[in-house]
This record gives sequence, structure tokens and C-alpha cells, in this order.
Amino acid sequence: MRRILSMLLVGTLCMGALIGCAQTAAPAAAPAASEAAPAESAAAPEAASEEAPAEAEAPAFTPAKKVEVIVPNAAGGGTDIFARKVVEIINQYDFCNGTTFTVENKGGASGAIAGGYVLGQRGNDNLILFASTALWTTPLSGKADYKYTDFTPLVEMSQDVVVLAVGGGTPYNTIEEFIEDAKSEDDKISFCGSSITSEGGLLSIAFQKATGAKTKYVPYDSGGEAVIAVMGGHVTATWTNYGEIEQQIQSGDIRVLAVASGERLPELPDVPTMLELGYDVELVQERHIAAAPDMSEEAQHYWSDIFAQVYETPEFKQYLKDNALNPHFTPVDEWKEEYVHIGEIFKPLLDEAIEMGV
Repeated sequence: MRRILSMLLVGTLCMGALIGCAQTAAPAAAPAASEAAPAESAAAPEAASEEAPAEAEAPAFTPAKKVEVIVPNAAGGGTDIFARKVVEIINQYDFCNGTTFTVENKGGASGAIAGGYVLGQRGNDNLILFASTALWTTPLSGKADYKYTDFTPLVEMSQDVVVLAVGGGTPYNTIEEFIEDAKSEDDKISFCGSSITSEGGLLSIAFQKATGAKTKYVPYDSGGEAVIAVMGGHVTATWTNYGEIEQQIQSGDIRVLAVASGERLPELPDVPTMLELGYDVELVQERHIAAAPDMSEEAQHYWSDIFAQVYETPEFKQYLKDNALNPHFTPVDEWKEEYVHIGEIFKPLLDEAIEMGV
């Protein structure tokens, strides 16, 4: 488990897009999987052993002609961008057998709307949920009538670095100025994000505890909406992923004051981490994929293999680089254990947040 919030956090949050794809095994044009790719990754037909029988056995699982892809946030946020990029690459390389993917945004209620929908699809091998921290924190905070263990974990595909950003029109040029002003008057500073149980919400709570400042929190349906609110001056600041605001940083509409990770971002070498300033606030957000309860073992390994192939493409590597994401793939069998472990770490932290009356 990567380093995460010390005082309160641990790393870690419709407009249908129809995208078709073809064969499970990557065609010759697809990039070869690296040595780090999971053992179950499907090999291309031409790479089959010479001793293999003339007629290969039918695959244990073949996806249906239509697969639902659920995003628990509104369009435009980090999870939505992540989901659409993965589906785009699956289509580009024809990784699946004549399948059409429909991306559906089911935002709201800190992910509980999407979570409830997916849980109602028990045993559905043709439904995929792109998830973030809220898959753990929403049920642990009592905001949903399900458990995070009700879902089927599939894979982890990357880790996001979270930054503290303010609007370009604010008077804050350094994190020290921001903290000093936040401590000068209760609720003078307001944070926003996709929900109080998202990375942004939990980091806001951690910020209060670490600095002694009392701030407000305004939830939105997605991180994208939160960024717009900050640019418009409706909210003071947001904790968000660097990749979501890179263009706004370059245009001057957004200013980054601090990084919630153990090291400075190469893209922002002059921006300090909260840790180096003496505030024990750190987060690594998991970008992961889950499924409905009781997905078959065959389907679990099939999808794990498909996402492993996506991970190895130059397009996905470029996506990681463009969005300042840490490359980190964990296949289904390993991710199942890590997924539960993360939830076990989050539980006491969410209990503490509830005791604080957040």
C-alpha cells in the first residue's frame, strides 16, 4: 500500500458513448505486453506454441455484444476521462469480440447512485464500474446501504497525485499565505470537490486537523464542476488531480499552492508538498475498476487480461504521462487482496471523521 494520509487519510473519487471493438487477443498491430504484464494476459493467436492443437479450445468467457461501462461521476472529471480513454483504446486495438461499449455517467450521492445500480446487476459479467476512493469511503461513512466488499474488484491501473488549487484571481501565491488566512477567521476559506467522502473532501478534513483552521466544504457532482466553481470565484480552493487542471494552470485560471504527496511533481518543481512544510497530509488516489457481485471467475480474468493489454499500449502510457499519473497495474488476483486491505485502513479514519461531525 502506498503512502497515504497520515493523520486522517489513506490513498484514497449518460452521455453514452458507443464504442465497438473486436477480438479478445490483440491483433498484430497491438503493442506487445511488457514483462511486467500479469501472467494471465492473453497471448495473440500467432504467438501460440507449436505444440498447441490445431483447433484451439473456445475461450472460457466471451463478452456479450453490448457491455455497460458505469462512471459514478458527471462527465468531465478524472474518473470519466479515465474510463473513456480505456474504452477508446480497447476499440482502437480491437481487443474484444464484436462488443459495443456504452459509457453511462451515474453521478450523485457520493457514488451511491452508481454503486446501487451496479449492485442490482448481480452476476452480470458484462458490466464494468470505473471507480475511485468513494467506492470505499461512501459505504464506510454510512452514506450507502451497501459494503465496499459487495463489489467484485478487478484491477488497479494507476495512482493520481492530488494538489491544492485556487483560482487565478485569488490573492494567494503561496500555501503559507493561504494557511495564514484560513486560520484568521472560521469558515473564511471554502474547499470543494466531488463529495465529502472523496479525496478532496477527506483532504479538506485533514487540512483542518493539520493546520488548526476551520473551513467549509461544498460538494459537487464531479471534480470538473468543482474546478469551474474555483475558477469562477464561487469557492476558494479545491483538492484535485493535476491532470484535470493542467490547461487551466497554463492559462493562469488556476494556481497550485501545494502537493499532497511525498515528493514534488516534476511538472511543478517550485510547488512544495504539504509534508515538507510540516503538515502531515498526503494522499495517493487509486484509479481502479470493479464489477457487480458474483461476476464469474472466467469473466474476472478475462477483463483483467483486457485491461492489462490496454495498460501496455503506448496510448495509455501517454495518457498516464499527460495526466501526471503514477503507472501502477495490479491484476485481479493481487488487487482483490489489496482492495480489502485499503478498506480496512480507511474504516478507522472514516470513523474518526464521523466523530468530528463532518
